[in-house]
Amino acid sequence: MKEKKTILFPFVGDSVGGSQIATRVLISNLKSIQYNFEVLIFNDSGGLSNYFSKYKIKFTIIRKKSKDQYFSVFKEFIYNFFYVKSFLKEKNISLVHTNDIRMHYLWSLYSITNKFYHIWHQHSAFYSRRNILFSLLSKRIITVSNYCKESFTTNMSKRSIVVGNPFERYSHRQIYKSKKKIVSYIGNNNIQKRAKFFVEIAKNINKKNNKIFFHMLGDTPYSVDEINSLKKYNIRHFKKNYEIRNFLRNSVLLVAPAVNEGFGRTLIEAMLLKVPVLASDSGAHKELILNNKNGLLAKSDNLNDFSEKILKSLLNDNNKSINLAFNFSRENFNIEVYLNKIKYLYDNLFT
Repeated sequence: MKEKKTILFPFVGDSVGGSQIATRVLISNLKSIQYNFEVLIFNDSGGLSNYFSKYKIKFTIIRKKSKDQYFSVFKEFIYNFFYVKSFLKEKNISLVHTNDIRMHYLWSLYSITNKFYHIWHQHSAFYSRRNILFSLLSKRIITVSNYCKESFTTNMSKRSIVVGNPFERYSHRQIYKSKKKIVSYIGNNNIQKRAKFFVEIAKNINKKNNKIFFHMLGDTPYSVDEINSLKKYNIRHFKKNYEIRNFLRNSVLLVAPAVNEGFGRTLIEAMLLKVPVLASDSGAHKELILNNKNGLLAKSDNLNDFSEKILKSLLNDNNKSINLAFNFSRENFNIEVYLNKIKYLYDNLFT
């Protein structure tokens, strides 16, 4: 019987996002076939370990050794050199699959002195010269969109494959019964998510129609007092631990003003719940939305364009667009499609 290969997924930090969800999907669906999996978490304080524990995925925690406030790649490389070498040998790791820039750099360095393949999984555009240099040490590059791949050099493109992101089948939302028209935004405190731009859109619409409500989910750049002051514009903020599906089920529209997104996970989540979507015409959004067909695109820096299209969407019958979006998301971003692409890549590395 052919020996199973062991694949390692290292993470740093405590947050759960698209890459952690995709890893959980991979491990849960491929572990019984021909691969073993290990998860190594640097500097976890509960969030990430709790997430993997919930799905009964085994992991090892390694505490940050350097005294710097932030994760230092080169210091961690030195401090953990012998531990990592021992860990790789003990677990018989054949492949390391990394998902964020700090892990890309760290494990690119470890691949020099240890025998394993390294896969660099890129979730955003690729502009840094340092990225290009470190990626030369990787066997293959995975990316989530053509927008990301187009930022690669020619040499990198030859070693890369676009796999998208996996999404579980949702039971679509119940019929919207509330009299409130709720326009939603989901995002973290990253400047490219443009929470403040969404607030400006809401204020602009509120001048014309004060019967529309705006709900925001996730980290915010605003203080508690500022959040309270926004209530007069019908803007309400929800903490990031609020369940996304439940949040979206109450929405008549999701607005995604972010720019230069490598993918746009919340757009697909909304489509699967049959919630109409309006997004900026930037980054990978243009791959996910065919304007006026399965959603709407607005000029990324045009406040009035966003405002007008929100008002237009709330007046129109969106059933045709909603169904197109639902079918598009289920056909292109289901778990089976994702698993087949990743498994094909893994299999080819080991043959």
